Amino acid sequence: MTFYVSNLSKDTTREQLLEIFKKHGQVASVSIPAEHMKDGKASGPHRGYGFVVMEDNDQARAAMAALDQQALGGQALSVRVARPRWTPVYPS
Repeated sequence: MTFYVSNLSKDTTREQLLEIFKKHGQVASVSIPAEHMKDGKASGPHRGYGFVVMEDNDQARAAMAALDQQALGGQALSVRVARPRWTPVYPS
């Protein structure tokens, strides 16, 4: 299950996000997109949101219930199930 985690403070790191989710189960990946890309690498401050992937759905649901609206870096996190990007389909 992939989560969209928003309202991250500018000081929140990938490692901090990983640690709080690991308390609720195995985390497959964590990413926090940066504001800019330079030479294929993230640079600058992040955008205030991130994505967390947990493979076990029961652990993921428990993490979402426990962490939604919990404080991290002085701000209340918003934890939601991520929706896949929508790609329009055009008739050929």
